[in-house]
Amino acid sequence: MGATPTIATVKVAGLAGFATLAACTPFRFEAQEVSLRHQAERDLLEVGILYEGLHDEDEEQAASVLSRLAMGERVFVIYDWPFVADLDDEDEPLEVDPDGKLPEELRRRLKAVVESVHVTGAGLFQDEAGHLGAWQRVVLPRASEAFAAIDGLISLAVIESLEDDGEDCDERTSGLLRAHAEGGGPWLRLVDGGFEVCVPLSRPGAADLLRTLMPSEPADEESELMERADEAHLAAGLLAPLTEIEFADELLVLRFLPDESGWLRFRFRRPSWTYDGLLAEELGPLPERRLDAVRGDLLGDD
Repeated sequence: MGATPTIATVKVAGLAGFATLAACTPFRFEAQEVSLRHQAERDLLEVGILYEGLHDEDEEQAASVLSRLAMGERVFVIYDWPFVADLDDEDEPLEVDPDGKLPEELRRRLKAVVESVHVTGAGLFQDEAGHLGAWQRVVLPRASEAFAAIDGLISLAVIESLEDDGEDCDERTSGLLRAHAEGGGPWLRLVDGGFEVCVPLSRPGAADLLRTLMPSEPADEESELMERADEAHLAAGLLAPLTEIEFADELLVLRFLPDESGWLRFRFRRPSWTYDGLLAEELGPLPERRLDAVRGDLLGDD
């Protein structure tokens, strides 16, 4: 059994759930906040995205993308590739399942989800530290249908991953994952204004999952040190809003519920991405706003 059997499979599955939307990362940032609010009675998922300290090595290209973002075009970066989507790129129009690997029904459902995403507000600003920032407010109607489509993608990716790397799972976990995937999941469930992540695991598989969340050995090289720092902040950002954990009948359930404001908040820092101000110069003068004020407007009620 490999060092990280279950996590390797689940990570591939999770990434594949969005891979059909992925493109190159068009810009970088020092930190990001992603906030979710599910209105169950309307089955509406609201997403607030706040980017802090925007920069990039290709300032001209990044400035072009950010200008489109500020005009309300559907360009999103969640942490890094492959959680990148440019749904309104006229030069390279989005193709759902360009390789024709998905079942027709799943392809149709995914296309409907993509078409339903719309931006209700966006903008660029300069924060109190003089750094370039951006914000987006996004709405996804029929959220339960979107989660069902993502479940289908994850199931297909798990089966493919097991066929390619099955030796990295203990035999019991491999069987549990395959049965769960062949049954269509669920891997994600909308509950109580938040959501659950469901992963079938053997007891050794669950222990391995916990080990992957522990700090790794100190890095020797500076580049490796920065990469480890990014990974640590990613884990911290993902787990910060974790509310409950259940493990029963070989099913691990991670439950993420909103805070008293009704929002579920994730925050990611990128120590390896250093702000330089050149992209801000490329874009020119922008409104000066405090981050707290932008955050309040972003997550306030319409």
